[in-house]
Amino acid sequence: MSLTPIQHFFLDSPKSKVLFDDVAIALLSAYPQTSFKVQKSQIAIVSKKPYAAIWLPIRPMKNRPEIYLILSFGLDTKITHDRIVEVNEPYPNRFMHHTLISSKADIDETLLDWMRQAIDFADRKKGKSV
Repeated sequence: MSLTPIQHFFLDSPKSKVLFDDVAIALLSAYPQTSFKVQKSQIAIVSKKPYAAIWLPIRPMKNRPEIYLILSFGLDTKITHDRIVEVNEPYPNRFMHHTLISSKADIDETLLDWMRQAIDFADRKKGKSV
């Protein structure tokens, strides 16, 4: 039996695959135009353009859940929220936000609103996003 690219991505972390499935279902329900592109180190989340990415933690970190995904998304403004674990500004007025998904409860209206903002931002940008 051959694996799908998503199954292969989560081969060493099957519990994380369950979290990904929850994220995918929520995003597809809210934004049916969403698709997923598996890459070597992340899964790009795409509407017309990539607007977010999910990736696995590289190594265990202190004060983080045992099983989680990192969801990264770009906006033209910086969000300050206790669920945002890191923000970078790789280019002027382009802020990459990183949040953790460790349970289905993390996939709520706040997260879906951030994804809507990320889709809008990606659609306004010229060229590639995220």
